Parts: sequence; C-alpha cells; structure tokens
Amino acid sequence: MNPLRAGSLVTALALVALLACVSEVPLQAGAGGQITVAPEFERGLVGRWLLGDNWRDLWTEPIELRELDLAAVGGGLRPVKQVGALQTLGLAFAAADGGSYTFRTVRKRLDRSLPDWLRWGPQQALFRDQGSATLPAAPLVVSKLMRDQGILVPLHELVVMPDDPRLGEFRERFAGSVGMLARYPLPGENGAPGDFGALEILSSEELWRRWEAGGSDAVDVRAYLRARLVDWWVGDWDRHPQQWRWARILGRAGWQPLPEDHDQAFADYDGAVATAIRPLRPQLVEFEDELPMRGLRKKAAALDAWLLVGLDAAQWSAELDALRARSDAARLDAAISSLPVAWRASAGRVLRERLGVRLEGLSEAAFDVYRALARQPHWHGSNARDRLVIACHADGSVDVELGPAEARHGAMTQRRRFRPAETRRLEVDLYAGDDEVTRVDESDCAIEVVVRSEPIRVPLTRGVPEP
Repeated sequence: MNPLRAGSLVTALALVALLACVSEVPLQAGAGGQITVAPEFERGLVGRWLLGDNWRDLWTEPIELRELDLAAVGGGLRPVKQVGALQTLGLAFAAADGGSYTFRTVRKRLDRSLPDWLRWGPQQALFRDQGSATLPAAPLVVSKLMRDQGILVPLHELVVMPDDPRLGEFRERFAGSVGMLARYPLPGENGAPGDFGALEILSSEELWRRWEAGGSDAVDVRAYLRARLVDWWVGDWDRHPQQWRWARILGRAGWQPLPEDHDQAFADYDGAVATAIRPLRPQLVEFEDELPMRGLRKKAAALDAWLLVGLDAAQWSAELDALRARSDAARLDAAISSLPVAWRASAGRVLRERLGVRLEGLSEAAFDVYRALARQPHWHGSNARDRLVIACHADGSVDVELGPAEARHGAMTQRRRFRPAETRRLEVDLYAGDDEVTRVDESDCAIEVVVRSEPIRVPLTRGVPEP
C-alpha cells in the first residue's frame, strides 16, 4: 500500500478507535487485596477489533501480588534515583548488602515516544492503548528461559510498591504502582568478583570504543548468538544496543552479554490499526506461530552485523541444537509457572503452545538471518596494529583471519571460511595503524574481498558501528 494512503487509513482508524475507547467503562480493582494493573485497557467488541485483543485479558484481570518489603530485600533498600527511558519509569535502589536493585513499572506509556507535536488527540490515545500489546509479566518468563541457556540475567519478581515513607521524594510517584524488581548486576571492587562473578561491566558503546582502540575486546559471540536466538523465539523486538551490557566474568573467556529489559517479549499487536501500520512499523509484531523476522531484527541490526559476522553455519547449527536440548517441556512449564496464578490460567496454555511451535520454526528463521548476514559481511579491525590474512582456495572459498599483529591480553582473533554460495563480497576495515595484510592465492578467490586501511570516523548507531 502507498505510505500516504496507509497513513490516511491509519488516521481514520485511530479516530474511530478513540471514539470506541471513550465509550468504554474501565473495570474496577478486584476485592480481597487483589489488584488490577490497567483496568483502562478494557475494550468492547469494536474496540478489540480495532485496537486488538493483545494481552488485555491479563491487564484487566484482578491478581494477587505481594507488597515489596523495603526493609527485607538486600538487607534494606534505599531509593537513589528515578531511572528509565521515555516509555517506562523506574526507581533505582541501593541495598544495605552492597547490591543494587531496580524497580520498573509494568505500565508502558508508548505515547511518550511520539514527538511533542503528535502528543495530543487520537494518536496519543492510540499509542497509550497499545501498551496492552505487551505481556505485563514478560521478564518473569524470559529471565528463566535465558538462564536455562546459560545467559547471565537476574531473576525478576512482580511486586506492588508500598506507600512507605522510606520512598522519600519518590513516594508520590511510585507508591501503589506495580512493577518488576530485579537485582542490577554490578562488578566487584578492588579485584573481587561482583554479581555473576563480574570483574568489570561495560555498555555497548564502551565495548565498541575498546574494540576500535584495539584494547581488551574479545567478545563471547556465541553467547550473544544464544541470547539472540531466545529473543527471536520469544518475539522480543526491542533489543537495541542500550539493552545490552557486557561483563568480564571470572572463569569465562570474552566479554559476556548481559541482556536487559525484556518488556517486549511476547508482544502481540494484533488489532486492525496495528495491522495497517505494520508495513511502516514492522516492530509491531504479533506473537503467532510464525516468527516475523523483519520486525524482530530491526532494532538489533547493528549489533548483529558487528558481532555475528565471525560465526559460520556450523556454529549457528550447534547453538540451535543446544537451545532445543535445553528447552524441554519441563523447563517451559517451569518458566511459565513464574506468572501470577490468575495470569497463568489465562495465558499459560497460549504461551506453552506458541513457544513450542515457534521453537520448531526457529532454525529456518535463524538461518534466514544467517544468510542475510553472510551475503555481504563487514569485518571491523581497530586503530591499533592489526594482522589480516586472506587465503583463497581452489573451490572459490576464502579463509579470513583478523586479529592483533602483536599479542594483547584479551584481544580476539576472528577466523572464518567464507563460501561463494553464501557470500558475494567481504569488506574489511582496518582503520588506522601500521597493519599487516597477507593475501594467498588471490587468483582462486570467487569472493570479492575489499580491504580498507585508513583513519576514518566510524558511523555509529546507538554507539556501535552501523550495519
């Protein structure tokens, strides 16, 4: 559909949807200590057709939740500062035991991502309503699925923030709100290991700066692939570089991924309005049997293109096999059982069935990504002295080895064989430095290999090289 016509259709649908929303009467909170997280998401037949069933039945169903005991967790929690992006408010706590905890409200305000000139009328109401497309307790399930795969994520708990004087200046804003509480991983001090045995933790932006400078830049890219496979499996489209940190772990080789904020896992934008917008906004995914890879790849495209380029098909297959082996029915049931009882009854069967079907289709979807990344990969050297070896073979394949010219502690040498059936052109940027480049049997190369060695300013997407 022409984008202008699509935009007109969306505007008309949004106006109708707004009228449908205004006519609805929100549910009241349940009795007997129960709480309804977002009663305003209740819609009638017309509203549900236009705006989607999404996960409304969970948002509007009374559940029992425990109130957070600020004196008990971590030896006692003291609020430090408000955190979070535009859509999600959070509160950071310092714990008496030296740890750090984060409370993140589950009610997202998607309209806050709109530019100021659009934050009014039907479009604001529409975006605010689409918070119902998120599963309100998604991190409970995802954190367990991730840990089953050996990925370093903290467990989460769904709680109600108490109306407690210890909240101080944050009491009015956060008292009574429902949110996820999790320990925020921190490195140790003075050489001692911290959470997960972390000696140091970096942002994605700092990780790239070290890579570019030629410092301690080895990354456990297979662990990153493992985490991305889970992202695709659970339908988490919001995996941009700021959703990842990187830890140097005692006893593990390479920087380990620390994925964060899986609020968009199981996202299900299934109404007529979302369907009309989807060609322009592929991130509005549905949690159905098929994996919508265009939307699931978009936000993490830069990280994927940078970090996954060194892994061949056999390594992808090995990680897929390992994921399936660690995703048996018992583990799936254990993850789903972390939901509140009422939500487990409402959504447990759907999650179990769709996760099972999506697991069967994950290999095909993942290899679509693999083939796209392999078609014209881009390898990044550093501003230090790099060593590049390109060796061509009679069958047209190319072995590439890229790493430091001199041994550097923690630095990584990438090695991979590229095959003409998968790769048309390989680009290698060595940047600044007195680099060593060796080419062997170039006449046999069926793949174009372009090598650039010059000081340039690397274009960045959220702090990492553009894909």
